[in-house]
Amino acid sequence: MRPFAGLAFAATIAVGVLCPPGAGAQAFPSKPLRLVVPYATGGVGYGIVGNTSPEQMASMIQDEIKRCAQAPRRIRELLILRGAQVSGTRYEWVHHLPMARAAGVSQEQIDALDDRWQESGAFDETEKAVLLLADEVTRGPGASADCIAGLRQQGLSDAEVAELTLTASFYVCVSRFLQSMDVPLEEDAHG
Repeated sequence: MRPFAGLAFAATIAVGVLCPPGAGAQAFPSKPLRLVVPYATGGVGYGIVGNTSPEQMASMIQDEIKRCAQAPRRIRELLILRGAQVSGTRYEWVHHLPMARAAGVSQEQIDALDDRWQESGAFDETEKAVLLLADEVTRGPGASADCIAGLRQQGLSDAEVAELTLTASFYVCVSRFLQSMDVPLEEDAHG
């Protein structure tokens, strides 16, 4: 099975549907979309995404990222927390804090996630490379070549680098949607 097949599908959907249209593009359709997206899962095939709402599409992408995940969950949750912090998205932070703890992110690391994380002894070099990715992708426009090279120098595979970059990019999209729509925290949410 090709390691990027699922991630390519998720990226295609994210770019094609969830990202804002470019200047001069047509207005977003007022009716549901039916897309046919080519992707390979052990062979060439087509996935049909029809009559899906933005919420369903976001859930599909998130599920695909998790299904194809090769990077450790702890690293992904650190990446997501840092992105939520940089973007100022409390909703994302509150919802991922328990997931990060469950994945093994320590309280010391959570407390050290501020603008001085580079100087903290709470993170190893791989974690610092991933936090830099979160910073660069969240602040935009994307990760630098040096950042990507740094991830590879820490021994992350091409599939892990692609997965982490897609995850950081996906959560930028989520945070911008949450902020744009002023999505409130649930009453029982704490963090």
